[in-house]
Formats: sequence, C-alpha cells, structure tokens
Amino acid sequence: MGINDVDALLHGDKHFTAGQFEQDYRQLLQQTKQALPDTQLVIGEPFILPVGRIKERWAEYSAEMIQRRAIAKKLSKEFNAIFVEFQTAFDKALSKAPADYWIWDGIHPMPAGHELMAREWIEQVSRHLPFIRS
Repeated sequence: MGINDVDALLHGDKHFTAGQFEQDYRQLLQQTKQALPDTQLVIGEPFILPVGRIKERWAEYSAEMIQRRAIAKKLSKEFNAIFVEFQTAFDKALSKAPADYWIWDGIHPMPAGHELMAREWIEQVSRHLPFIRS
C-alpha cells in the first residue's frame, strides 16, 4: 500500500491524498482486528527507488512517499503491528548494487528486490515471533 496511491495522485486522481490513505488504511486495520482480534498484524514500509519513470518526478514521488511511510509507521504503533522497514532495506542495498538491480521501474521489485524484502520480513518479524526462527 502506498505507491499505487501516489502514482494515481500524481497522474491526476485527487482521491488518493495522504489523508485518504491514512483513513482507508486505518479502516482496513480496524476491520481486520475486529474480525480477527488475535491476529498479529505486519505492516510493510512503503518503498520506491529513483529509477525508471519514478526518477523523472523523484521529488514529487519522494515527498508523497515520506508522508505515507510516516502514516504506516504511526498505524503500526497504533495497532501494535510489526513494522517491516522495506525502504530502509532498499536504501542500504543501494551501497551494493544500483537501484535498477533491486527495482526495475522504481516501484516493482526485481527478483533480487523480492529476495531482499523476504529476508527483511523474516528478520524483523522473527524478532517478535520466535517460532519464525525455528
């Protein structure tokens, strides 16, 4: 959740503001907790990299994504969810390989990006759920 809203917003659909993102995301989390109260939620940090068409409008995309990352982090605290820092992982990975090695168009991960995300998810979730480690 996050980049698709930003992409729509920056292509003219004004329904996808950061405020609407927060409202919709909160509602989804509330409904999930109401239906499945014992569920451990995991929220992934929205991410992008400056490559492909995203690079052309990096300042706009980045500014919108900063807001959505803050919202996702806030909601993770509000709903006692595990927060997986995908953007942070991608930012660190840029020291090992260029952005297009990880994400081909700034939005969609390459196989290496998917592996990076999977490893980050396992690492961060296993800190909170010991059975993941076994």
